[in-house]
Amino acid sequence: MTRPRKVLCLSPHPKGGEACTSTRTRPRSRRIGGAMARVAATAWARSPLFVAITALLLASAVGISADDDHDGVAPTLLVSLDGFRASYLDAQPEDALPNLNAMWRGGVRASLYPRFISKTFPNHYSIVTGLQEEHHGIVANHMWDPRLRSEFNLASTESEWWNEGEPIWVTASRARITNKVYFWPGSEALIRKHRPDVYFKYDISVTYEERVDVVSNWVKEAHADVDIDTGKPKPAFMALYFDEPDHTGHVYGPASDEVKAAVRRVDESIGRLRMNVGEDVWNATNVVVVSDHGMAQLSSTRVVNLADGACGLNFTELFVTGDGVAAHLWRRRGPSDQFPSEVQAEDARFDPRVIAARITACHPNVTAWAKEDVPARLRYSDNARIGPVVVAADVGWLMCGECLRLFFVFVFPYLRMGNCIDVVLFLSYRARNVRRGCLR
Repeated sequence: MTRPRKVLCLSPHPKGGEACTSTRTRPRSRRIGGAMARVAATAWARSPLFVAITALLLASAVGISADDDHDGVAPTLLVSLDGFRASYLDAQPEDALPNLNAMWRGGVRASLYPRFISKTFPNHYSIVTGLQEEHHGIVANHMWDPRLRSEFNLASTESEWWNEGEPIWVTASRARITNKVYFWPGSEALIRKHRPDVYFKYDISVTYEERVDVVSNWVKEAHADVDIDTGKPKPAFMALYFDEPDHTGHVYGPASDEVKAAVRRVDESIGRLRMNVGEDVWNATNVVVVSDHGMAQLSSTRVVNLADGACGLNFTELFVTGDGVAAHLWRRRGPSDQFPSEVQAEDARFDPRVIAARITACHPNVTAWAKEDVPARLRYSDNARIGPVVVAADVGWLMCGECLRLFFVFVFPYLRMGNCIDVVLFLSYRARNVRRGCLR
């Protein structure tokens, strides 16, 4: 069988409805100024997330050669490197990142754009469900559900937050295919009455070495006839999450030496994984390495205070979800209300279109829409968790609200950090000695 060739995919555009897929190239979109830079980046993404389709294809469609004694499906390992900007791979000599470079040399490399909300939870859930934010329901890292009358944060594991989408481990469970997940947004939740066969409560103190050693055993067990942990057939799907280089990028910025060191750290983790499982097992395993979003540099000169000057928003009458890059504005009756009003009806003080127009007019680097006016190509209006007003800052810009003094005290010391957008990394290393297949 011909080995996979190297492919640089700047703007992958999957064909909807294809049973078999191939990686295609597409010219990079022309970058334009203003908030439309974010729009252009996602305009062509009309099909379910390319990474999810590819991961499913590799997990379910590739059979092992006839003389192999396995069950005919090459195990797939999905690895996330949070906040891994695509250009990080080229920011250091190739021999500084030997393991990641060896992967794409023997497989596929592509640069992908994140969803409209370029944050960890929405994008990780898109990767494993193949759905846009408005369809899987995780529309932000911090959001409000008017039906539940509740706020979502990074510690929320209640089923009602996650049931709108079906992640790949739930699909595998329903098909009685074993699956194991080491830290992935949503993996701790009971989703549609399923959890991964093996999962862990997120604990950032767990070292990368510990994570890799556990997953290494999973991969080796995946090539055995029976899983010694569950007694079921070998795992067909495994996932592993690393919080770097995202954490370091937010603190020091994408161009820092600290980020380069963090990138080398995750490269070493991939190398440890490969060494632990051995070349024979590694070459018989599909390994997909992805990232959820990139990173852009911030500056204290690129901050928009929506409570001052021409914007002049009265935050005592607004409830805000999201963050300083993309936010939702909800109506509340006054400062004594802790949460949004139950009824988001328009009145003289809260007209979403009027508020959105004021914000868009007050600063050239911030754009706002009434929910129903969010451009269709962004796929970001058809969910109750999206607020009546959606506000987005341009790449490299940050918004703040009523507490400018506190913002300067607590945030400005870290304004070397980055916000979350830019193209992200996709690497695939397909199992060798396997026949090509089609997703059925």
